[in-house]
Amino acid sequence: MRSFLVIFFLIFSYSTSMAQSLKQHQWKDRIILIFAESTAHPLYQEQQKLLQSNEIELKDRDLVVYRLFKQKAIEPGGEVMTRKWADQVTKKYNRAKKPFFFVLLGKDGGMKLLSDEVVAMQQLFGLIDSMPMRRAEMKEKGNK
Repeated sequence: MRSFLVIFFLIFSYSTSMAQSLKQHQWKDRIILIFAESTAHPLYQEQQKLLQSNEIELKDRDLVVYRLFKQKAIEPGGEVMTRKWADQVTKKYNRAKKPFFFVLLGKDGGMKLLSDEVVAMQQLFGLIDSMPMRRAEMKEKGNK
């Protein structure tokens, strides 16, 4: 009986941790999900260059980036996520399984932007900066 409880607890905590990985950001971070066939996909490479050259602006807007490929998924800290987790996220946010797909989730967890093309930083930052929560953040930072 005891071994059954241990196995049940491990399975339950594993599935809960997968569900929590995106929810841990709710009300703290905005999430970018980038789906691509591989790191060699030309649209992914272009998007990655834009993100890397705007790291300060991403951090200022509390943006974290998850990268999901056919063979692996990488969380913002660089840790490789499980295939099961990646499949669940893909099923929820990239149902059409497009070879390149960009998703922006707001701090509330809602989808704010979906694109199967490279997203320009001006477009991304303009959208975020027009959000009421972001305007309040900018106002608060301006008062400090």
